[in-house]
Amino acid sequence: MKNNHFPPRVLFILMGIISTIWFLVRVIPKPSRATYPCMQVAAPFMSGFVIYMISLGGITLALRKARQNFIHARYMATGGFIVIALAALVFSATRNTQNSYAKNPVKSGPDDGPNQPMGEGRGVNPGRVIWVWDPKATNAECVNAFDFYKPENTNQGVVNRMVVDGVKKLSGKTNLYDSWNALFHYFNYKKDKIDKGYTQGEKIFIKINQGTANGKLTDKDRNSGFYISKKLTESQEAKMGNAGTCETYPNVVLEILRELINVVGVDQKNISIGDPISHIFGHNYEAWATEFPDVVYVDKSSSNFGRTLIHPTSKDLVYYSDKTQNDKLYDVIENANYMINVANLKPHGRAGISLTAKNHFGSHARNSAFHLHYSLISPVSLGNPSNSGYGKYRVMVDLMGSRYLGQNTLLYVVDGLYGGGSNETKVPVKYFMAPFRNNWSNSIFLSQDQVALESVCYDFLRTEWNGTFKHSPANNAYESIPNVNGVDDYLHQAADMVNWPKGIIYDPDNSGKPMASLGVHEHWNNSGKKQYSRNLGLPNGIELISIPDTLIGREVAGSSSVPGIQSNSKAVNPKTEPNQASSPDKPVTKQAPKKTSVVDRSFDAPFVAKNFHSATVDDDNVKWFLTEAGIVSFDGKEWRLHNANRKIPTQNLKRLAYDFSSFGKELWIATTQGATVATLPVDARSGATTYYKDNSTILSENVLAIAVGKGSLRWFGTDKGISAFYNKKWLTCAYQRKYPEGQFMEYPIKAMATSPDGDSLYVATEGAGVSRVFRSNVDAITGASEYSQWGPIEIPSDNVYSICITPDGTQWFGTDMGVARHSGYRTLENWTVFNTANGLIDNYVQSVAVDRKGNIWCGTKGGVSVFDGISWNSFTEKDGLTSNNVLCITTDREGLVWLGTDKGISSYADGKFTRYR
Repeated sequence: MKNNHFPPRVLFILMGIISTIWFLVRVIPKPSRATYPCMQVAAPFMSGFVIYMISLGGITLALRKARQNFIHARYMATGGFIVIALAALVFSATRNTQNSYAKNPVKSGPDDGPNQPMGEGRGVNPGRVIWVWDPKATNAECVNAFDFYKPENTNQGVVNRMVVDGVKKLSGKTNLYDSWNALFHYFNYKKDKIDKGYTQGEKIFIKINQGTANGKLTDKDRNSGFYISKKLTESQEAKMGNAGTCETYPNVVLEILRELINVVGVDQKNISIGDPISHIFGHNYEAWATEFPDVVYVDKSSSNFGRTLIHPTSKDLVYYSDKTQNDKLYDVIENANYMINVANLKPHGRAGISLTAKNHFGSHARNSAFHLHYSLISPVSLGNPSNSGYGKYRVMVDLMGSRYLGQNTLLYVVDGLYGGGSNETKVPVKYFMAPFRNNWSNSIFLSQDQVALESVCYDFLRTEWNGTFKHSPANNAYESIPNVNGVDDYLHQAADMVNWPKGIIYDPDNSGKPMASLGVHEHWNNSGKKQYSRNLGLPNGIELISIPDTLIGREVAGSSSVPGIQSNSKAVNPKTEPNQASSPDKPVTKQAPKKTSVVDRSFDAPFVAKNFHSATVDDDNVKWFLTEAGIVSFDGKEWRLHNANRKIPTQNLKRLAYDFSSFGKELWIATTQGATVATLPVDARSGATTYYKDNSTILSENVLAIAVGKGSLRWFGTDKGISAFYNKKWLTCAYQRKYPEGQFMEYPIKAMATSPDGDSLYVATEGAGVSRVFRSNVDAITGASEYSQWGPIEIPSDNVYSICITPDGTQWFGTDMGVARHSGYRTLENWTVFNTANGLIDNYVQSVAVDRKGNIWCGTKGGVSVFDGISWNSFTEKDGLTSNNVLCITTDREGLVWLGTDKGISSYADGKFTRYR
């Protein structure tokens, strides 16, 4: 401005006039536009200008009155008007010098440290929060947020399983109906002191998040089924991942509908869905109404296209506890017996985070939620935390405590399949913290304790958004906003009244009674272990349960977590240097001998099998094995041989893998005649297809190993190299310079495993170490540097027979000279070798697996050795194995470890072996 000699004051006045006119012209006809980003930019200029003009006018008037009174010798009055003028001047100065987060950083992080629980846990299991993570839920290659809902990008089958497993684990029941029944019983007793489940005729409202529909949908869109226009969905910005919003997608809600209607037995017409302040997008309605047309899909302004019109309540139902205002709700909320709150995992430019409490900014009957922003950490503008800190009135506490909102909620759900960016109105972005690792967050969180759920999600968001990671520029304007001090102030106050601000008594129902604790709040011990107080064995606080359960760290106090271990337990020095085996001269501790119990059982006649050399477990917890007799299954009651289908080979079976695809539940089987995929239950009528040279471009019909990757990616290891199938087409091999065909003929593939994101493959070979390949962006298979003795990595042997990759990405490689562990993504660092000198019972490691507690099981020719992170413990035939020659290991969904040998199979849990032979 100085270079152009443009007076700053004139520029300020000009921008203030333009902003005020623009704001009034846009907002008066349609108040909901006040929430639009352009209005949020104009509002500070407008408010600053208006305040400036009011203050200037006040100063001028006060000084003029002072002059008149001075002339007429009214000295007291003169002094009074001078004081008024000075006050107006101070007011103007302070209102126009707002704290800027960018220029004047505020304190970061919460005030309370790790594992300091406050409040009282709620739920059928108090304080329990379930976190389900499955990287196969989404397509990592899809970047257009408007396409996330499509079946090729979000796997409905995987999402179904995630929700089912989450509900079961939340209730502690193994049956889905019993699980929902337990949730209803707890809620009804908590609410009305009546011990009952769901009663026919009771109404359920599912609150979703569709706030940006008001802005994204034009009048034409609303008159065409509420679909987002192709001008947006097919724009270049959308295709580049720069357009869209992190809001409700259809998948999680669809599975909840299926469970309520098909399992609990709720009549469709007694379920309503919507975001009262906004509209249901057309793609969501289509996904839900196609299967459940009689569910009530609500809208505040339309009864077209299957929508049901809702109306504001006749009187105020929410009374804000700072006594400044009240709000009406909608009749669908007032009349509901239960609510299910489905929010998204995302930061928020004003609130810091936006979860189930913030979701109720769309439940009141006004056209926008602008009137509630004053209590957030950034009340004036996005990313400007001028109201940070603790002990301040927070409107979200009232929303959580309302008898119609938070206190009428049966189940709280945070859909974290696609985590949000720093601006809640913009696109989701990929997350970096473990276990996400530059992928979609692929998570679902569930709880009956709203405070506990939001505390857990807050810990995730403040870890992800603490300024350490650089997220996609499509939505990373406020990289540290969730980590601002005081973001969780509302959780402190919701948990315990001792944290309420002075002069505030929370009573959102105007009942005359102070609100009780709404749940338990605390922070985890650290972002690595993610443990809360109940995870550490304490009686109060939060209990975070993950699926798979290896995502949560375990407290170890010098003793093994594996009961029933023999006396050759050896402790491992955790400071072992990379690339070196733990020294055999280091001291080891030996535990006293512990007994294991053994139960012997026989196979069902006429079933006969001995050699169990490959294993997997399906979603119904049925165990599947390859044997010399063919494909074998065990459902916990009956052993079955599956040899009645002529399309499915029964001889020369190498490996098998379980898959849940768009075709349903399937088994992939590697054979010497090709790669066979068979639909479950693998009976005489099951469909099956074998891929070989004549009907595909697979490199060879001699398939030695199979691995299921992310989405529709399938890997096949043959005697001529590695083939891959993705999105109904075979990928081009582009790794020949790194791994020529002759290498795999001379050094055959023995095992394969995928990285947690499913796009990278680790290939164990006999004689050439570990080969690594990955799917490139041009749908080709590209090679990476190998792990071998002549390569950049020192592993104990180039004869590698087994691979296990844990959910956190740690790699274990079993060789004929011990097992190597590699952690992290730096190829040359963090290697440790274990052998008989420092823990293993035998050096020939032919199978490796991780159990649900995070223990590593190494099957050898001399028994099995188990590593709990500190000590190695071993089992042999004397302890309960059917044979010391352990060929395969797997863990089922109940936590049992299955160990296949050349003389039958054993299962193990809590010090008890069961032998089948």
